[in-house]
Amino acid sequence: MSSDNLQQEITQLRTDLQNLGEIDDATREELSLLEKRIEDLLDEGNEEETVPEKVISQIEETATNFAVQHPKAEGLLRRIAYALGRMGI
Repeated sequence: MSSDNLQQEITQLRTDLQNLGEIDDATREELSLLEKRIEDLLDEGNEEETVPEKVISQIEETATNFAVQHPKAEGLLRRIAYALGRMGI
């Protein structure tokens, strides 16, 4: 998956999460932080040190937590984690 495709997945995830009115504020904040970390990984000029393995692990953990209540978001998170791994991030 290319960086452009990954950006599309992230955009789709963002849209889907905005449409999930029933998630609590803590979960929404966790997802926002996760999104920022993914963006940091993709931003080659970013000077912040983000450990790819930790981000991918966090994505997978969040996806597992979403599996029952938010299966569409869970699938997107898993695809993003897979794409980051394939990109060597």
